[in-house]
Amino acid sequence: MQTKGSLRRSLISRVAILIIALTLLLIYILYDGIGIIRSQAIDSHRQLTATYMERIDNALSKTNAYLSHLAAYNDDLSTLTAYSYGSSSYIISKINIQKELTANTGLYDGVAAFFVYIASNKDLLTSSGGQALIHQAPLQEAIQATSPTEWTIHIDDQSQSIIQVTSLSNGVYLGAYIDSDDWNMTYDGLIFLYGSSGHSLLHKDYNSDYHSLSAQMRAPYKDGGAAELHQSGTAYLMVKSVSKLSKLQLAILIPESELLQSLKVYRQWVWLLPLLVAGIILTFYYFLQNSLLKPVLTLHRSFKNVSTGSWDLSASANGSRPNGNKQYEEFALLFQSFHSMVGQINELKIDVYEEQLRSQQAEYKHLQLQIHPHFYMNTLNIIYNMAALGETKAVQKLTLHLAQYFRFITKTNQELITVAEEMEQVHNYLEIQSMRFPDRFRYELQLPDGCKGASLPPLSILTFVENTMIHGFQDKSNDLFVQVSIEEGEHGQMNIMIRDNGCGFPQDMLEQREGGSSVKGNGIGIYNVATRLKMMAGDQPSEIKLSNDGGAVVQMVVPIQQDNDKRRTSHV
Repeated sequence: MQTKGSLRRSLISRVAILIIALTLLLIYILYDGIGIIRSQAIDSHRQLTATYMERIDNALSKTNAYLSHLAAYNDDLSTLTAYSYGSSSYIISKINIQKELTANTGLYDGVAAFFVYIASNKDLLTSSGGQALIHQAPLQEAIQATSPTEWTIHIDDQSQSIIQVTSLSNGVYLGAYIDSDDWNMTYDGLIFLYGSSGHSLLHKDYNSDYHSLSAQMRAPYKDGGAAELHQSGTAYLMVKSVSKLSKLQLAILIPESELLQSLKVYRQWVWLLPLLVAGIILTFYYFLQNSLLKPVLTLHRSFKNVSTGSWDLSASANGSRPNGNKQYEEFALLFQSFHSMVGQINELKIDVYEEQLRSQQAEYKHLQLQIHPHFYMNTLNIIYNMAALGETKAVQKLTLHLAQYFRFITKTNQELITVAEEMEQVHNYLEIQSMRFPDRFRYELQLPDGCKGASLPPLSILTFVENTMIHGFQDKSNDLFVQVSIEEGEHGQMNIMIRDNGCGFPQDMLEQREGGSSVKGNGIGIYNVATRLKMMAGDQPSEIKLSNDGGAVVQMVVPIQQDNDKRRTSHV
């Protein structure tokens, strides 16, 4: 069955995704709010600058209308140049003009003084107080820039003033001196009114601080547009409007920090709210972990332990939490049912295991009974051959060896014997064979002291030695050499090697994978040894390998068992 991974990891990943999604949502809301506030600020300040600029254009238009009316209908202006300079008529006309100008100065928005300039005499007439305001240099620049029968608006950067001039046909110039501060454009922030030169016409204390931005403020923008300006690491939002009658531009700078001041607390909450929500979610996760995850994981570990053969369920005993508090009723019932089920399975497993032991014991007894006549028949065959040859002493010696062997076999029906006892029987057997083939057979036995006390099933080595003698002499022309060597291996194991210089194992046998296969029709030999070694080793590794290396080679790897309890004996 396919699984989706750990429940804990799944919950943690989903909690993380929820927190990240919430944080991203709040950040989106924050920046969306910033965009809305910026848009509202631009709209409100756009309306403000448009209103002020419309007021300026209306004031300039009304002033120009007055000057045009005065030029067209005032008799003193039309006849002033007809009188000689300094005559009584000239002086009377000047006085009348000055009274007219003074009487109308306060009626027009932003006008500080009206003036009349006679180019032929270089004579300047102003309304009351105008002589102190109007300077010759900017006046001459305004007059030179004025075309006949047209009116011009000249911006004087030095005096931060505006000169509006209308040219009459007889060389007389009629105009107004405008102080932009008189337009009373009230605004608490940064406001600038400037012409093409970039010098602000409003007398503000902060003009010099922002003079470096004048080039950016004069840059062409769509009327009513907005732009971002930067100075000394401070960002400003600029909104401006352009006059339709002149080169005047009205700009308002809004510091980004002041614009977003209302969002300061909101921005703090945007960052604190995810932390608060994360804390709530983690608290809920902690509660969920104690009430649901830990019991589920405990039950999961119990299932894994049972599946791997471990029946220790103490970690989930009594269906309680690790901190000792009682579990919920549902989990308590689940744990109790699981423990009951495991207990029943364990009892059933023990019953099955005991039945298997009894079956193995019966099979073991049967295998031993098969081995005894197997060796006995081979030995009697040798004695018969020797008696036929008349070797009386050899028969006596062989009979003695055979009597010692069967005395050991009939003395007790042992499941395990020591390696020393097994090697003693191998020695008896090989002595019998050496007496049968005195000139053609040699053998060598190697047994270290550390392996003498180790346990083996009886005849484990002798079975392979017998097979060596039976099949090693198939080549009658060669002498036979048999070597049995035992040594201590790694990890508490013992390595046993039986080799000869005979014809070796058939190739088809070596290709078989089963270690208990019989040799050349000997149906009980190797199978019996492999089965009894496996019974003795239990869960410990044991192995029998067959190979050819200049003859047959048998390698056995068995665990070293020297515990007396392993040598179980049953009397017959």
